[in-house]
Amino acid sequence: MSSPRPGLRAMRSYLYYPVDLLTLTFNVATAGDSAGDPGFPERHLPASLHCVHIIAVSVGSTVVEASPPRRDYVSSGGRILADQSEDPETGNLLLGCPVEGRGLHLPLDSGRGFSGSLKMDIGRKRHVAYKFPVVCLEPIQQLMKLMDPDSLEGFRKDYGLILSFVTVLSKDQHDALFTLLQFYDPPLRCFTFPDYILVPTLEEVASFLRIPIKPQLLFYSSEFLPDLSMVASTTYLGESVLKANMCQKREVNGFHLSFLLGEAKKKLEDGDQRGFNAVLALCVYGIVLFPNVAEFVDVDAIRLFMLGNPVPTLLGDFFHSMHHRNENRRGGLVNCCAPLFYKWFSSHLPKLGAFVDVKDSLSWSKRLMGIRAKDISWWSDRGLLGADIIHSCGNFPNVPLVGRRAGINYNLSLAVRQFGYALRTPPLEKDVEESMFFHSSSDLTVSRKAAEAWLKVIKRGRTVLGKGDCRTYPQYEGWLQGRVEEFGLPFPIEEPLYPPTPEQSTMVNREEYDKLKNAMEELQSENSELSVKLQDCMHQFHEAEYQKREAVRLQGEAERKLVVEVDFFRKTDEALRSSSSELRRVKQQLADAHGKLAGWQEQWDTFLASRKAKEEETVVQLTGQMEKLKILLREKNHELLCACSTNGYITDQFNKAQGQIEELKVLAGLKKSRLEEVFGEDDGNYYREHINELDGVIHRRNLLIRHLTESPYHPDTVALLAEVRSNPYGLYTGG
Repeated sequence: MSSPRPGLRAMRSYLYYPVDLLTLTFNVATAGDSAGDPGFPERHLPASLHCVHIIAVSVGSTVVEASPPRRDYVSSGGRILADQSEDPETGNLLLGCPVEGRGLHLPLDSGRGFSGSLKMDIGRKRHVAYKFPVVCLEPIQQLMKLMDPDSLEGFRKDYGLILSFVTVLSKDQHDALFTLLQFYDPPLRCFTFPDYILVPTLEEVASFLRIPIKPQLLFYSSEFLPDLSMVASTTYLGESVLKANMCQKREVNGFHLSFLLGEAKKKLEDGDQRGFNAVLALCVYGIVLFPNVAEFVDVDAIRLFMLGNPVPTLLGDFFHSMHHRNENRRGGLVNCCAPLFYKWFSSHLPKLGAFVDVKDSLSWSKRLMGIRAKDISWWSDRGLLGADIIHSCGNFPNVPLVGRRAGINYNLSLAVRQFGYALRTPPLEKDVEESMFFHSSSDLTVSRKAAEAWLKVIKRGRTVLGKGDCRTYPQYEGWLQGRVEEFGLPFPIEEPLYPPTPEQSTMVNREEYDKLKNAMEELQSENSELSVKLQDCMHQFHEAEYQKREAVRLQGEAERKLVVEVDFFRKTDEALRSSSSELRRVKQQLADAHGKLAGWQEQWDTFLASRKAKEEETVVQLTGQMEKLKILLREKNHELLCACSTNGYITDQFNKAQGQIEELKVLAGLKKSRLEEVFGEDDGNYYREHINELDGVIHRRNLLIRHLTESPYHPDTVALLAEVRSNPYGLYTGG
């Protein structure tokens, strides 16, 4: 028996032939060679290798030409899924490639030779040139060095692990991310590799950032500036300070990074750790997570910071930018947080073995094309295994994502394996259809519709996706292999870095077969009994789960009530301590007041005794004065009686006096006229004086009459009466 030709050794990682194959010759046609290579030189398979097609088979002396190939596919573990059999008419056979770890037995007689030719017919995708944002991180990194472990822990509690992405990608990391983007599959919104698919998901990004995904109205860009009062309350900066420093850079509104860093340092100097953390987090949002203008934090980053729900926007920016740059394979700048998505990609790569050992000797393209689905670390966070995952939102069949500049959907149904669920069948057309893709425009209707869809988030978990089973099944594998054949890969397939271990033969003799059959029947019977018990156990389990959920719910309510009560008791205790202190102070004041009151009481008693003595003395004096007044009153009454008896007499005398006065006036007038006639006008002064004197007497008499009428006993009345009596023209006292 002759051994295979040397060129066959190059395929040892792809095909395994049994010992009964005598001779085999190949003609290899590559994408770069127009003619076959009969010698099959000692080298790796051509870059275009995807499947091996046996063109002609020579059996004995008859050569049978090949018919069009029949498709069969290879599983993620390397087994051939469909039966590999000869065509009943031509003997043609299509082999899935690469075939790992299992021999392929060709139905040929061991005594006959075999000759044929191989043809590789896989397409190659053209590479796309991508760029990533260049950000200035040194000022932020210098600020981070001022934080002690306690303040760093407080920052992580409020804002997650965003500081871990304040880093610049190394050249190796940049090359890894650049190579990853070449595998982007625009129709499916995923990264398609030879036998597996990877999709960055919301839950994974949230796990890396330690920021929860909120089922709230999504962010969408707006031409209006944010409310500075709300910005001030979120960043702990003064509204006037923000208003004074709001500016434009490249027609974009926002704040310069230097201003925010200066304010952060002031907060730190003032001991305001919470304010420092808020301003530092805003800088990371604007420069690292959502870069736009160099050293400038724009209003979109400010709005996202205020909302506190950055994960959907981060993924929306990444997917839209990738999709947009893949249109016509033109490439360009990918607006995303590059360190974050490198973290996601590296979390799924092998951590040990050949992939790591050859990192300095092989390029990223060769390393990625040398690993298979079985080598991938499918879950980046074990906490996501079997978790409920966001499958769609609102009326959208998949998940709408709104970035800062546009919107796109992504298809979670392709990524369930990253959460420990099986991929059994090809995805439904409605689950991977393009439900949304648009660029930024003045019309915000589509953005608002997608944002509002997040108010109704639909999740799927074990109930729909089944129990944990991180595998793929033939129907899905056939679909994926067909898609790879149709759309091609960006790099040639390489030998597996982790060759599979050949499986042992499963052939058994008849006696052992009968024993196994009997054992299987017994096990099936036992399995039926166990199934019944399992149903009972499952019923009990679900009942226990329900009771557990109820207990957890009640415990949660009790804990919340306990927290409220503890807070109430704490506040009550603080109030009691404050009240006790106030009570002690009031008691002291009361004791002082009692002492003063005792002194005042003693003084009051002394004052009352003195006052009582004075009152008794005053009563005695008043009693004596009362007696004197009574005597005086009797005297006055007597005088009044006398005055009353003389009142009529005085009135008559007054009337007579009035008559006498009138007579005197007449006589005086006559005398005056006679005197003027006799002596002349100047000698009348003597009489004029007497007349004036009489007028005064009359006035006093009139006054006396009024006084006698109103108050006859008043001292003034008595004095006026005495004066009138003493006057030469006084009262008439005759008979």
